[in-house]
Amino acid sequence: MAEGNGEIKMEEKQEMENVERTEDFNKLMQYGLDEKVAAKLDEIYKTGKLAHIDLDERALDALKEFPVDGALNVLTQFLESNLEHVSNKSAYLCGVMKTYRQKSRAGQGTGTSTTPKAPDEDKIKLDNHEIKPGKSLKVNISVPNLRLFVGNIPKSKGKEEILEEFGKLTAGLTEVIIYSSPDDKKKNRGFCFLEYESHKAASLAKRRLSTGRIKVWGCDIIVDWADPQEEPDEQTMSKVRVLYVRNLTQDCSEEKLKESFEQYGKIERVKKIKDYAFIHFEDRDNAVKAMNELNGKEMGGSHIEVSLAKPPSDKKKKEEMLRARERRMMQMLQGRGGGSPSHPSMMGGPMPVRGPAQGPRGTGAGMRGQMGRGDYG
Repeated sequence: MAEGNGEIKMEEKQEMENVERTEDFNKLMQYGLDEKVAAKLDEIYKTGKLAHIDLDERALDALKEFPVDGALNVLTQFLESNLEHVSNKSAYLCGVMKTYRQKSRAGQGTGTSTTPKAPDEDKIKLDNHEIKPGKSLKVNISVPNLRLFVGNIPKSKGKEEILEEFGKLTAGLTEVIIYSSPDDKKKNRGFCFLEYESHKAASLAKRRLSTGRIKVWGCDIIVDWADPQEEPDEQTMSKVRVLYVRNLTQDCSEEKLKESFEQYGKIERVKKIKDYAFIHFEDRDNAVKAMNELNGKEMGGSHIEVSLAKPPSDKKKKEEMLRARERRMMQMLQGRGGGSPSHPSMMGGPMPVRGPAQGPRGTGAGMRGQMGRGDYG
């Protein structure tokens, strides 16, 4: 059997060597990409749908970190996509990789698992394991942080304005999360959370924004890592019958969404909010099937992303966390700027901060957008 596998590998290698490669293939190999991944990219280059110059370092780095099989699947999906209206192909490829990673974590095909199971189980078994009398191991599961807390932003700024502004300053920004002020729903609370496509992108953004040399809308901002999110456990997610659909166009109505999704099973209701929606299925298996079939498909001229929605977090607990976040930020501003928490700029705008742009850890645990991006109600 081993001999047969060796013969197959030799044949594959000979086939790859016999294929005529472009100059860009050597560049990809020198960059450190796996030979099969580099060959697949080279094939895409030949189609004219993508040029080597279209890919920036973050896209190439992400491909380099991906498992070979996963990278090949991502590139196949990318090749099959309609790229006519895609201006930033590098960012689009990163989006395809992010979606693929999310689906892999969701354990699609099983209909139950929502996270990589085996590694976590091994860690749990080792936690509190007694290595000698009176000495036990303590094991924590490491989750890459993709989210930054940014404080002292003007309360008048909306999500799209924040996304545009920080998108100019940093690379890989995928989401902005803001919360409305309880007193004025049209204003944010003076802080936001920025979510990036990878931990590396978030780390580079934090380093750049924390230099103290960058002002946003003329304000010195506070930047730090957001606290890790409290993700729902596997048992909770195994009962979810609701899909979270994002990247929807304005003319994609609730009726059209229902029509597209109900072919996989009976739908209880559809709720669309701006560019995303929640699809409530009567049966979980039908929801999982729809997710697997429709994720990445084109709808209304846009490629949609479909995933299992996270159950809504406790509203009272979330409000307490937000108020605590506000108090900590105001104390930080008072300490840096010498002002008072009752300063007018804290009610309607930002307060200048003297000194390096450092701050308390953002309370991003278990939180999504104003209603909860990905959390359904």
